[in-house]
Parts: sequence; structure tokens; C-alpha cells
Amino acid sequence: MTAGILPVGDVKIPSYLLQNPQAISTRGLRVEDFVPNAETLQLTTQVWESYLNQIYVFLRGRS
Repeated sequence: MTAGILPVGDVKIPSYLLQNPQAISTRGLRVEDFVPNAETLQLTTQVWESYLNQIYVFLRGRS
């Protein structure tokens, strides 16, 4: 087994990555193409808050 590569059985893939949308040329654009669902929005918000907090701590310094 190569270091850093996990077996497929151990990886939980989020449901939003498993979506297989139709081609936009056949179905047209929809609101869902631009607006995330609640779960994805919550995850994105948590990641951004963590990222901004790390920048704040770096700039302010740990005193």
C-alpha cells in the first residue's frame, strides 16, 4: 500500500460530490446551479470561518 493513499472502502464521499447533473445545454440553467443546499452552505461557512480565524491569529500574533 502506498503511503498517503487510502483504500476506497475507508473514504466517505459527501453526497454533493456524487451528483451527476444533466448537460446544461439540454436542461438549461437553474437556480440550483448557483445556490448551494443547506448542508453545503454550512460546510462552506465553517471552512471560511476557520480560514479567516487562522489569518487573524497569524496577523495578530500569539501573545
